Amino acid sequence: MNQADAPEAPAKLDETVTPAKREVSLRTVVHAPKGARYETYESIGSVYRGEEAAREGMNMNGIELPARVWHTTPRPPALEAGVVHVWRTTLQPKREWVTALKDILNSEERTRAARYVRPHDRDAFIVARGTLRRIMGGYLWLAPQALKFDYNEFGKPYLRNGGASPPLHFNVSHSGAIALYAFSIDGRIGIDVEQMRSDVELESIAQRYFARAEALELCALPQEHQLAAFFHCWVRKEAYLKASGRGIGAGLDRFEVPVALDEVPGKVRATEFAPGEPEWWIHDIPLSRDYAAALVLEGILREVKYWIYEGG
Repeated sequence: MNQADAPEAPAKLDETVTPAKREVSLRTVVHAPKGARYETYESIGSVYRGEEAAREGMNMNGIELPARVWHTTPRPPALEAGVVHVWRTTLQPKREWVTALKDILNSEERTRAARYVRPHDRDAFIVARGTLRRIMGGYLWLAPQALKFDYNEFGKPYLRNGGASPPLHFNVSHSGAIALYAFSIDGRIGIDVEQMRSDVELESIAQRYFARAEALELCALPQEHQLAAFFHCWVRKEAYLKASGRGIGAGLDRFEVPVALDEVPGKVRATEFAPGEPEWWIHDIPLSRDYAAALVLEGILREVKYWIYEGG
C-alpha cells in the first residue's frame, strides 16, 4: 500500500525510518478503512543510572509483583545466555537530557528529528534514538556516535557494526510516555508496548485482524476482562512479528498467541508461516495498569531482567 493511501492517524515517533514506508500499529488500525492492507517497518526507538526504582503496579493477573522489579545500574551489565534485558525510559524528558542526547545523533537522525512539527515529538525522537545509542554503546564498549544501523527488507533495524560475538539482538517499542528496549544474545527478539484506552472497538478489530480462534476466545471472556485481554493479545502478536522480522504486513491473522491474561509465559501457537519455524516464547512485561507490553524470543528464555534508563 502506498503511503498516500494509508489512513489518517496520529503519527508515532518513528514514522519516517524510510520515506516509502509507514508504520502500522494499533493506533492506525483503529482508524483504518475496512479492507486496508499495509506495508510496515519496525523502528529504532528507546530505556541506566540513579537510585533503584520501585516497581509500578501489579502483574497481568492482579498479583503484586516483588517489591523491586525495575532496577538501575551505572552501565549495562553483561548479557548472559538464556537471559533477556528489558530497558524502560520516559519520553517526557528534562531539557538538558534532550540536549545531551542530540549531540550524539548522526546527521541523518538530526534531519529526521527536524521534520517533526511538534516540539514534544521532536524531543521524544531525539531521546529515543539517543538513548538507544547510549545503551547499545554500553553493551558493546563503543562510543554511541560510532554505532551504525541498517534495516532488513521489512524495515527491521539491526546493527551494522560492533563486532559482538555472539551478536547482540535488540528490538524497541514505544507508546504514550514509555519506551522499551529488549536485548538478547540468544536469538531474534521482539518487544511491543501499547497504552491501553477504552475507546477501542475491540470486538470488531479482533474479528478483523486476529486469528478466528483468538477473536472467539476474546469475545467469550467476561466483559470486564476483555479490554486488558485485547491489548495484551495485541502486543504479544506484534512482538512476535517484530521478532521474526516480518512486521504487521505479514498478517496478524496468520498465527495465534495466548489470549487470556494468565496464559503467559507461553508459546506462539499455530502459524501459517514457513514450516520448521523455531519455538517462540512469549513473556508479558510488568508495567503500570494502563499499559500492556510483551516480548517474544526465539528459543527458551530462562530469565528477564528489568532496567531503567534515567539520564542523557
